[in-house]
Amino acid sequence: MRSDGLLGLLSRNWEGRRRQRHFYQGDTMLSTKEELEALLRTLDVWVIIFGVVVAIGVAGESVVGFIHFRKSSQLQRLQTAENLAQQAEIERLRSDTAVSVERAAHAEQQAAESNKIAEGEQRARVQLQRLVTWRTLTPAQQTEIGAQLKKYVGIRFAVTVNAGDPEGFSFASQIAIALRDGAKWDLVAFAPVMNLGGFKTGVTITTTGDANTMSASDALTHELLARGFDAIRSPEIDPRETDPLKRPLLCINVELKPGAPGAGLAPGAFDFAFSLFELPRRNRSTHPRDRSTLNFYCSLLFT
Repeated sequence: MRSDGLLGLLSRNWEGRRRQRHFYQGDTMLSTKEELEALLRTLDVWVIIFGVVVAIGVAGESVVGFIHFRKSSQLQRLQTAENLAQQAEIERLRSDTAVSVERAAHAEQQAAESNKIAEGEQRARVQLQRLVTWRTLTPAQQTEIGAQLKKYVGIRFAVTVNAGDPEGFSFASQIAIALRDGAKWDLVAFAPVMNLGGFKTGVTITTTGDANTMSASDALTHELLARGFDAIRSPEIDPRETDPLKRPLLCINVELKPGAPGAGLAPGAFDFAFSLFELPRRNRSTHPRDRSTLNFYCSLLFT
């Protein structure tokens, strides 16, 4: 019986607690309902707000999308126009480049032709200058030649030049002064001659067969060549058959300047000479001599 009483007591206690808990849960439920209703009302407001926002967003998206589409089309048209303009500019630049290259080639060709013409004119000018410029031994060159040939002692020399050739006469005078005053050689004759057997060019030196005169002629030829003048020692030996004393003699024949008009002409085959001209003498108290053709040749051959 005690067991039943205990069970009944426990059952009553549990039932009481259940009822108490139900009472409390009812109050809680009532409170939660009111809160939920208020919350739902608030949420309804937010739903409306967000719906409006969504509607505005959809409308904005549509408007912005339309504007984006239009602006994209405009941008595409602008890009297309820009690309076409760039292509046209590229074609223009290519055309200008081709024209520039062609002009440059034409200008280069004209420059080459101008340079060729200028070179031809320069060569002609140099050639003309060579023709008109006289052969000249400067005072310094005369001194140098005299110093180089002074070691050949006792050389007797004669100088001839074509009559009517002022350039040759001037050059022959300079040679004679260099040998007479510098090398201290003995000038025995200086005269213009006319050679109708043909005009030669340069300087031709003939000598007698003695070693001293031949060495002196070789040295003189070398000095003239070293200074750019045409000079040659003739291989022929002057036998001096008309000179009873057979004295050595070096004869310097100053012919026409190389390239001068008339060089190489051969209209005849006989020679004759004019009167002898003497260079200014160191001793001014001695009067210059004037010799006839016969006297000149006699002086040249017998002195």
